[in-house]
Amino acid sequence: MKISSDIRDLVELEIRELLETYGFPEDLPVLGGSAKLALEENEFTDLGMNSVKNLMDTVDIYIKEPVRNLEAPFLLSVEGSLVARGRGTVVTGKVEQGVININEEIEVLSSIIKSTVCLGLEMFKKSLDRAKLEIMLVY
Repeated sequence: MKISSDIRDLVELEIRELLETYGFPEDLPVLGGSAKLALEENEFTDLGMNSVKNLMDTVDIYIKEPVRNLEAPFLLSVEGSLVARGRGTVVTGKVEQGVININEEIEVLSSIIKSTVCLGLEMFKKSLDRAKLEIMLVY
C-alpha cells in the first residue's frame, strides 16, 4: 500500500500543529509507521518493522536516560499492601532512590516505625535479587 508523500506531509503538519497547541517543542521528531504491519510482514518494509526500528533509534537519541540516585538510602513509595497467607505482608510501589537486596533489613515508616527484612523482590511476576526500579516488595 503506497501513501502519497503529499498526504504524509499533510498528516505530519497537522500532528505538529496539534503538538504545538499542547506546548511541545517544534523540533520534536514525528515518525510514521505501522505496528500492525510490522507484526504481520514476512520481509521488513519501511512502513513496518523498519519504522519500528527507526522509532526505537529515535527514542534512544531523543529521550535521555534519567540519572538515578543509587547511592542514597533505599526509599520505596508504597502504592498498595496486602497480607498473603504464608508470605506475610506484600507491598507494591515504586523505588524512588537507592538499591535494595533480598535479606536486607528495612524500616517500614507509617504512624509507627517497624523494622523487618526484605524476603523477596518481584517485578512483572519475575523474582529479582535486587531492585532499583518499580518492584513488588515482600517482607
